[in-house]
Amino acid sequence: MLDPWRWCDADDESVSDFLAATIQGFIECGGWINPDARLIARKGDLHIECEAEEGAPLIRVPRTAMLPVTRVQWHPGRDELSIDDFGPWPKTADLSLLPLLLTQIGLHNSCDKLPRLTRTHPSACVDLPDEVVEAIRVLRPSFRSRPMSAAEVFWSTRTFRLPAFDAVAEPVALPVLDLLDHHPRGSVGQWHDDSFTVTVARPTGTPECFVTYGWERDALDMALVYGFADTTAPWAHCGPMVVQAPEVGTVRVLDQGRTATGELLPLRAQRSGDVWSLNRFTFESMNAAADLSVATGQSLQWCAEAVEAIATGYLAVLAQLRSQLVSAPPSPATDVLLIAIEHLRSVVEPLAE
Repeated sequence: MLDPWRWCDADDESVSDFLAATIQGFIECGGWINPDARLIARKGDLHIECEAEEGAPLIRVPRTAMLPVTRVQWHPGRDELSIDDFGPWPKTADLSLLPLLLTQIGLHNSCDKLPRLTRTHPSACVDLPDEVVEAIRVLRPSFRSRPMSAAEVFWSTRTFRLPAFDAVAEPVALPVLDLLDHHPRGSVGQWHDDSFTVTVARPTGTPECFVTYGWERDALDMALVYGFADTTAPWAHCGPMVVQAPEVGTVRVLDQGRTATGELLPLRAQRSGDVWSLNRFTFESMNAAADLSVATGQSLQWCAEAVEAIATGYLAVLAQLRSQLVSAPPSPATDVLLIAIEHLRSVVEPLAE
């Protein structure tokens, strides 16, 4: 007989009950979890540990356990997850998924996820000043351009875009697997026709397993999308700006760096007279000038001067954003943003010297 408690290690009885129910429903829907894995809950934070061999299978989520959460109409309140109505439930999604969805709601509510989210996540924080929002938009123009409820922000942090029900991929929640935290050297998930799998990856030297969320997001992107600053990210993505350099001329960096679903596009350059337009620009400690040289065909010296000018302009924008953050009332959300800004500065400052 299945014993879901073998995987559970929680410091709260209610959380433990919902965690065990999640595992029970997940396995009944065809899911698989490494027998050596442990689902850990501490003060509402959830993660997965496993001391099996690196690269060993960790979790398999079949199509029959994937939840179409973006098709649900969520209540706009900030206190807890609840459903107002169901949207167009996929024809290929079994109605037996509903108990698993309700269990997920209970698990996340028992961990106070929405109240915590509205304090800590920049995209959901109710007290983030308008001046901070405008300063962020200089770097990320789409920030808060569309109002999102706390539930929508929450599920955007816990979904993977997969062709689970139709030929076109859509965001779906992956129970159990979505408890894995992010690390750039975490496991890369694999889609195999009818399931999504991850392997054991412990990049921090601890028993905790990680998955990479992909798409080369920098610390600020991670703060705005997922609500935490990834200080392991080795890059910084420039925002839209125009800079001048004596030997270079005018360089315009545009806000055209990603596809509609978030994938990073290759660096492209176009010249019109003395003006160079770049679809995007990414600072990396070793190869920013080399990347620019490939895109423009210009010498490395020319590209190094262009990179220095872009870096100087970028740091000025970061300084303005930091000024707004330190002037704002203290909050966990502004703390997350300050951490992200400091990390971005550490990546870019060597390139401006």
